[in-house]
Amino acid sequence: ESESYDIPFVYDGDKLADLSVTVRKSTSENEKGKFRLSLTLEEGSINAEFRLTGDRISGFFKADYREAADRLKTADKELKTIFENENIKIGEISYHLGANGLQIKNFDDIYKDGVKTSEVYKCVKAVAAHVLKVMSVRTI
Repeated sequence: ESESYDIPFVYDGDKLADLSVTVRKSTSENEKGKFRLSLTLEEGSINAEFRLTGDRISGFFKADYREAADRLKTADKELKTIFENENIKIGEISYHLGANGLQIKNFDDIYKDGVKTSEVYKCVKAVAAHVLKVMSVRTI
């Protein structure tokens, strides 16, 4: 089971963009706490997939153009600080350049405690805001 949100918007005056977010709401231990974010800009697409387990977050970004991948990687410390300020521990966060087609891998994790939906959405908001800021997308 999942919930999806699709938010089209105009940025920089006349450019069109689309932000899609999918949060998986499963009772399965392998599916709890997973979310996917996709930002489609005129320049290309940026995708992110993360998993919150307990109080630890892991995931990756994948951009289909170099400038986006480089900008996200350069801002890595900023994203980690956002999570640390929310008392969320950082697992592995990786950055990739390439075509779309993401799939969250089943991370081997030792966490078996429950994941709160509110915490997952807090992480979704942090990642979405971070990507928009790093890519200098300002809505009107």
